[in-house]
Amino acid sequence: MIKPWQKSLRKSLALSLALSAIVGLLGLTKPFRSVDLKIFDTLTRLTADPARIPDNIVLVLIDEASMKQGADHPELGRWPWSRNAFSALIATLKASGARAIVFDILFSEPSAPEKIDNDDRFAAYLGTGNVFIARTEQVRPLDSLSQSATVGHVDVHTDTDGVIRRLRRTGRDQLLFEAVHQTSPSRFPGDDILLRFYAPYAGGWQKRSYPAAALALGGLTLMKQVAASGDEFDPRHVDRALAQMTAKNPPDQADRFRDKIVFVGTIAAGTYDTKASPLSPVEPGVVIQATALANGLNGDFISSLRLAVLPLTFLLSGLILWSHLLFKKIHVELALLLLSVVLILLGGWLLFLCHWWLPLLSPLCGVVMASFTGLALNYAEEARRKREITGMFGRFVSPKVVDRLVENPESLELGGREQVCTVFFSDLAGFTDMSERMTPPELVRVINDYLDEMTRFVFDAEGTIDKYIGDAIMGFFNAPEPQADHAARACAVALASQDRMGELNEEFMEKYGIRLAVRFGIHTGTVVVGQIGSRRRMDYTVLGDSVNLASRLEGANKPYGTNIMISEATLQETGDRFSVRPIDLLRVKGKLKPVRVFELMGHNGRLAPPRETLRTLFTEGFNYYHSRQFAEARAKFELALQAFPSDTLSTVYLERTRVYLENPPPQNWDGVYVLKDK
Repeated sequence: MIKPWQKSLRKSLALSLALSAIVGLLGLTKPFRSVDLKIFDTLTRLTADPARIPDNIVLVLIDEASMKQGADHPELGRWPWSRNAFSALIATLKASGARAIVFDILFSEPSAPEKIDNDDRFAAYLGTGNVFIARTEQVRPLDSLSQSATVGHVDVHTDTDGVIRRLRRTGRDQLLFEAVHQTSPSRFPGDDILLRFYAPYAGGWQKRSYPAAALALGGLTLMKQVAASGDEFDPRHVDRALAQMTAKNPPDQADRFRDKIVFVGTIAAGTYDTKASPLSPVEPGVVIQATALANGLNGDFISSLRLAVLPLTFLLSGLILWSHLLFKKIHVELALLLLSVVLILLGGWLLFLCHWWLPLLSPLCGVVMASFTGLALNYAEEARRKREITGMFGRFVSPKVVDRLVENPESLELGGREQVCTVFFSDLAGFTDMSERMTPPELVRVINDYLDEMTRFVFDAEGTIDKYIGDAIMGFFNAPEPQADHAARACAVALASQDRMGELNEEFMEKYGIRLAVRFGIHTGTVVVGQIGSRRRMDYTVLGDSVNLASRLEGANKPYGTNIMISEATLQETGDRFSVRPIDLLRVKGKLKPVRVFELMGHNGRLAPPRETLRTLFTEGFNYYHSRQFAEARAKFELALQAFPSDTLSTVYLERTRVYLENPPPQNWDGVYVLKDK
């Protein structure tokens, strides 16, 4: 047999699979991917740390001031500068002890014919070792330059929103940072490399940058020294000459570039080398390349966990759905949703710190959709359950009780259970004779009016109507809701019904010429309460000996001439709230154990003086009777009849004392009266 939690788990997994498929399809859309990328940018900003920029990486930038300074010098000229300017940069940086020089500039066009020597001279300086130049998939540097320097790709990938977050390898050629790092492409994560950005240019890299013009102008003097000492077109000579100059550099200049990797790039307006990064919408392209090398040196590349997104979405949404189906509490469900969102965001941040990027939008959407699906399912389940409760109890209990059961269905146990309840039966006396003297329509109207009034009292006391049996009513208290004063409620309903019958009889006498009398039997005891019936029809009812006894007590009123007979168990539950008098120690038909029964006469302290006198005299006579003092009992019953000549119960006991005075009972007489009829 499948357990409820297993059924909920299967349902949750099936729904989770469907939700994951929906999320997967949404993940293919551009807006969805854009949001994921924005989350990536947020994580980048949260984890950015300028202190992680390696100390051995610096920038030499051709900025606005450098362009202005170069334009005023014949050797540099207006942008683009002559190749001699870049040779001069190499000379300065080499003489300053730079470990490597990286040009993030494309040298794809030859110099003017009259300056073609500049290209050859530049090739010689490139050939001095540890000098790197850039290329793209479409643009290659001059062949002479490519043969002299190490070439690396500077291809970047622009995402759909125009932001650069990664480098993308084309073929198996080395990217620029790989060439500088002097490692193979296999050392880095795949062909699509996510970058960790430490700081924007203005927030970090600017402190590690130097203007290019002053360095280039200083290098022109060094170039003249190289040319004066030998063949300036021979890389070996240039390398030796620059090496000799390195030792002669003053300490302040040497410290800036000694053992540094120097990136040379442009930042001036009009150079068109600006990019958008997660940290800034306008970033020098050289910062992207420097960041890639810094990632390589620090081991900071980000690896994507995109393939884990859908399995994680399936798992998390399944857990959320299962918890919703298990707990079914709105505050628990909202707390779980909030906790799940927080854990996903926190987990994504921690993973990012550990160099893993998990696209977070899919699992976030998954848990949110799962949560709302769970809420919708629980709402539908609650609505269905409310309809069931309303349909099940709307006929039996008052609307107020139904509303409370609907608000708190967990308090309702629909399965059969043992419960102490107070059961009552009411019936009209002389109904058969009355029905013979009335037309069917009149009879139906009378019964409906009577049942409507009696039901109102039961519902006002929040009791349960079990069933109508012709003119009879069966009901009970203390179920489906617990009621600490269930016995008192049943007694109060019986008294209120009796009072109302006096008013109804005036109307019935005027309309139909009849008077009605209603009798009650009330007993408190253990019953089995629950849904009982067939597959086609179920009723909420009570079963057990206590129910049968209550029914017998209702019928037992007839020979005693009483209207409301209650058991000793009911009297004990009510305490001193009501005025009663003993009726008998009665053994009803089908029972071996006798039951002490009492007549419920009214609320304590509210009996009319004549009836209070009757109650006192009869109770005294009843006590004499059971003490075998039949003469004293007879005297009390006679006095009771003088006070209330119509009291049938006193007449019954007066006759019993007469019989026992003439024929005393045996010594083992226990005072039990056996009721032979139902």
